[in-house]
Amino acid sequence: MLMEILENDEDLHMLYLTKIFAEPAVASDLLSFDTEDAESLLEVYLQDIYATQTRVSLMLNNIRNTESMLT
Repeated sequence: MLMEILENDEDLHMLYLTKIFAEPAVASDLLSFDTEDAESLLEVYLQDIYATQTRVSLMLNNIRNTESMLT
């Protein structure tokens, strides 16, 4: 889902809820402001998610290896 948002400029612009709330006219021209900050944050979140997935996978492998040694 985060990848889909990163690939869609309109979705990235819609992440700026405070800006849209404060200036409703901005909503009519979503492409009028830069989404670099939101894009950077989402990329960091994705990196964290991938790192966590890797750690979980390694832990599962360690558990399986330990179980196989004990049985």
